Amino acid sequence: MNEKVIPQEVASSLETDFKLEDSVIFCQVSTIANGMPHVRTVRLYGIENEYGLIFLTRTTSRKWQDLTSHPHLAICILHPGIHIQLQAECTTRLVYSDNNPQLFKKYWSMVKMDVKKIYHDDYVPNVDYQQGKETDIPTVIPHSFGMIMAMPHHWEYLLVNDNYPDSIRYQFNKNTQGEWVKLRLTMS
Repeated sequence: MNEKVIPQEVASSLETDFKLEDSVIFCQVSTIANGMPHVRTVRLYGIENEYGLIFLTRTTSRKWQDLTSHPHLAICILHPGIHIQLQAECTTRLVYSDNNPQLFKKYWSMVKMDVKKIYHDDYVPNVDYQQGKETDIPTVIPHSFGMIMAMPHHWEYLLVNDNYPDSIRYQFNKNTQGEWVKLRLTMS
């Protein structure tokens, strides 16, 4: 992974602890809507050197609407088994499928078949379940399939020790040259 997107220690943790290549990783993300934070769980689909962390969503979703108004995203990834927490603060870019066909083809192939149904252009989200109609799996990438590209500018790595004050906590911020600067912090 390119250090433009992720500091080496965070990349190493994602690869070895979280098994990014072989696992489905869910994160909690926060957007801003009506001046208030809004949190939800989303799947991290991948990391692209030039684009950042990749999340997929309907272009009509609330998170898409939130990010259209406020393009900042906070992310928390937790591995409860080994007590590691990764946090990132990002600036996002929202991309429609016709803007980067090759990248969209790559990520469309990662979406489970049953999940693809909610991207069908005839699918209506957020209606009474009784009124929802069954849709087919789209045969082409639909226009409602959107990509959130989240470029981090801040990371925090926390490894919780059984003796909490001995936990390891690092903060990473980009300097003016775009390089990650690491700072070890005490526990709060």
